[in-house]
Amino acid sequence: MSVKNTQAEYYDTAVINSVVQYFPSQTYLEKVIELLLTSVCPGGQIFIGDVRNLDLHEHFLLAVSELKALDNGWNIDELQRQLLLLRNAEEELLISPAYFYALAEKYKSIYHVDIEIKTEFGDTEMVRYRYDVVIH
Repeated sequence: MSVKNTQAEYYDTAVINSVVQYFPSQTYLEKVIELLLTSVCPGGQIFIGDVRNLDLHEHFLLAVSELKALDNGWNIDELQRQLLLLRNAEEELLISPAYFYALAEKYKSIYHVDIEIKTEFGDTEMVRYRYDVVIH
């Protein structure tokens, strides 16, 4: 997927916010990023917001399951069974921050990647298990 742009068609910033989890695959995400790399001017950036963190997914599942376990009086075997069910039922895309750093090695037009951890107040899934990415 390649698009050639004239200078007048470049953008300084592209934003993908709160939708990556609905992409069908990591390959699809990379194709979108490739397209944006040809559309953003040199020195511009691509912002990707609210990415679900694959590296923290097990912690998230455990936190959700522990709450259910407390409410339902589950033993460790039932808790492990629920963790397996949740893991297998996951349909959304989760991405490790390492993936975005690897993109900088793959694409010469990327000169820096910032992973921004959520710092808002509160104890929600959005704050604890998601992050933002800025590709420069």
